Amino acid sequence: MQPDVWFYNIGIRIYNLPRVAFSLFGLEIFWYGIIIVLAVCTGYFIAMKEARNTGQNPQDYSDLLLWVVPICTVGARLYFIIFTPGMGLGDFFNFRGGGLAIYGVVLVAVPTAIIFAKIRKLNVWQLTDTAVLGLIGGQIIGRWGNFINREAYGTFTEGMLAMRYRVDQLSHLPQELTPYIMTFDGVEYIQVHPTFLYESLYNFILLSGLYLYRKHKSFNGELLMIYFIWYGTGRAFLETLRTDSLMIGNFRTSIITSVILAAIGIIGMIYGRMGYFGALENTENPKRKNKNR
Repeated sequence: MQPDVWFYNIGIRIYNLPRVAFSLFGLEIFWYGIIIVLAVCTGYFIAMKEARNTGQNPQDYSDLLLWVVPICTVGARLYFIIFTPGMGLGDFFNFRGGGLAIYGVVLVAVPTAIIFAKIRKLNVWQLTDTAVLGLIGGQIIGRWGNFINREAYGTFTEGMLAMRYRVDQLSHLPQELTPYIMTFDGVEYIQVHPTFLYESLYNFILLSGLYLYRKHKSFNGELLMIYFIWYGTGRAFLETLRTDSLMIGNFRTSIITSVILAAIGIIGMIYGRMGYFGALENTENPKRKNKNR
């Protein structure tokens, strides 16, 4: 019996990796949906914990979640539909046909958080610094949905983390990979860059770095700007490896968006250090401070 997924260089073989987790009243529940829900819960937990640690009201982040989830779902879906040839608004509710785009989430999540903070009269940039930690945590988990769906993978590679997918389990086989199809015991595989894994690990490094740096930041909003720069730069590179990029003519939309995002981050860092985002408030947890006395 041949594996469904095979990281042959590091000796990992995964058997029986179904897309469907279970059926409920005749409705198939996909692992992708379960992982996305887990990603949202993870991001919420991270943001709530950071809010408590910095003396903010956690309830604000519970309320923000009620805004963000539906708005970001719409944004992710619209981004995918707009830049996918042959799709229109009539396909919006056909989620089983794929696609949600993470940049659709980012592009609406940030302005949604800013508007929410303005309405609640909260510190906008402190809120975005807190929420962006949750966003990154969600991205780390969410990319594993792509793994189970056999999507968001890269071009052919013989690198250490090279991943093999069974061809008969792919919903789509990119034409550029057909010359590289290989057969083992009668089973055809493609061997590709696991770009989902690269991005998940890349974001894990980012989140770890922000956790270490957050108490030393120079201004509220700095963590958001670092995210824009780090994720924008990394995603632009990873997109060059992808075989399923959304396109505007001959250009990859995610590379264009990544460059714009990184540029906003750099400009934001400059303006933030010049004091345009206001003075950095004391965000130490009052309870923790009292315990240290």
